[in-house]
Amino acid sequence: MTDDDGNESILGQVQPYEWDDQQAISFEVAQDTISLFIAHCTDRIWIERRKDAPDESVIEHWLGERRAAVKDSEALRSDDPGAIRGSLETYGRRVRERNGDADG
Repeated sequence: MTDDDGNESILGQVQPYEWDDQQAISFEVAQDTISLFIAHCTDRIWIERRKDAPDESVIEHWLGERRAAVKDSEALRSDDPGAIRGSLETYGRRVRERNGDADG
């Protein structure tokens, strides 16, 4: 594949990637699970800030957790099943802990 000037196009070098429904669903569920944890962090920050005497260390903790989760979400790639599984395990556990169901 060449561009208008006759140069080899970078698109001609890109290998197609096909994924099945299960891979697509796993990726979307991982992204949604991370988003749920991000929402939890935001909730914890908001709750602490509303207190008469907010604890800045608690706020900083949850701000850091939220930044890390956003970074993980942005870095997650649809063609990396290991990272998807890891995100589902890590953030799934954290969301379950938030919901009071650490075992399930």
